[in-house]
Amino acid sequence: MKIKIIGNSCTWTNRPNPQYLVNDEMLIDTPQSSTKFLFGSYDFEKLKYILITHFHSDHFADLHIIYDALKKRTKNLEKVTVVGPKTLFKRLMGMFKIFELGYRKKKDIKEVFNIIELKDGDKLTLGDYEIEMVRVKHNVKYPFGFILKQKGSSKTIGFSGDSAMCDGLIKIIKMSDIVFLDCVMSPANNIHLSADEILLLQKEFKGKMFYSTHHVPDQLPEKYQGKIILPPIGKTYQIK
Repeated sequence: MKIKIIGNSCTWTNRPNPQYLVNDEMLIDTPQSSTKFLFGSYDFEKLKYILITHFHSDHFADLHIIYDALKKRTKNLEKVTVVGPKTLFKRLMGMFKIFELGYRKKKDIKEVFNIIELKDGDKLTLGDYEIEMVRVKHNVKYPFGFILKQKGSSKTIGFSGDSAMCDGLIKIIKMSDIVFLDCVMSPANNIHLSADEILLLQKEFKGKMFYSTHHVPDQLPEKYQGKIILPPIGKTYQIK
């Protein structure tokens, strides 16, 4: 499995928000401002799947831009499957209306996207991928993370989305060999993981690989440097 880091930081920086490209065919989240970093370097003809963790703008808002990019495809006209929490289709329609793209009708979206709404614990097979959706803890109505396994790969990958410490987060970690977690430099709270909590998780779950995104890399205090791994933008990880 190949995972490319499209974005790794939080909204309040000049860097793109957390976004991951899996095997050049699956996007994890579609944050505002991050999609433009794909243009000129990514062929949207290859895109098959999109996973949405929750509906905050820094995880969801660029989906309409991807819709427009897909409408311009000339070769691969297969629908792109978009997987996310309950109300995904309704919110996408609302997005088109808010951004004055209201002329798009339901049938227009369904010509481009195959929308699948999941709930906690739901499992889904997409091509070579096995996907499980896991509810986590965040300040939105439907916060989720994903557990991803590809046929032929010995590794399972976990994506927390945005999450505080909770049972769902622990489940993702336990069931994954490699995890991408959000992290902030503030003290522990009910919205995001703190850096200290990341260190505790790394100590408890030795042998697993942790990558932390969402925080500001230039503001990483010295005591965390070399202990918390921030995957750099543009980095591609080859996972066997």
